[in-house]
Amino acid sequence: MTTMVHPRLYTVRGHVRRVGGTSPLGLALELSNGDEVSHVLPEMGVALRVGDDASLILRARARAGTPAVLGVVNHSLVDGENFVRSTARQRPDAWDAVLVSAGFAGTVGAVGQRGLVPFVILGGLYLVAAIAVPAALRARLARRVDHLLDLAARAGKDGLPARGAEASRQSAWRRR
Repeated sequence: MTTMVHPRLYTVRGHVRRVGGTSPLGLALELSNGDEVSHVLPEMGVALRVGDDASLILRARARAGTPAVLGVVNHSLVDGENFVRSTARQRPDAWDAVLVSAGFAGTVGAVGQRGLVPFVILGGLYLVAAIAVPAALRARLARRVDHLLDLAARAGKDGLPARGAEASRQSAWRRR
């Protein structure tokens, strides 16, 4: 069963048919309609065996270098794993150092010593843009995946509610 729970996220629920033993870990699910979907898990945090009932939380459009599978729930064990935090790119990295060094050389080379003050300001802005903003976006996505993992774990045999079903319950609660 496939459920769209967010414009960028959806879930796939089925029975585990194949679990690869190597890294990256391949996983094949058989859906209720008989189709089989295969995905690669970034790491193995949840114990999955052939025949287990499992749900995958997937990114609707996977970007290059990021995993399409954001989370997995094993309904047989009521266990789940959020991959957003564990697969995050660590910042600052070597490319940030190269960019800051090039910016320093370019600024000081173009305007001399007077370029130090603008460089410090621009370097600080770069750190905010390159480190803080992606970290905040990643934390927001991780919270959303955690919420979906909780919903999937509680869903039992029925699966996740369709997109909008939970929102209507929340809006009814807010009106009280």
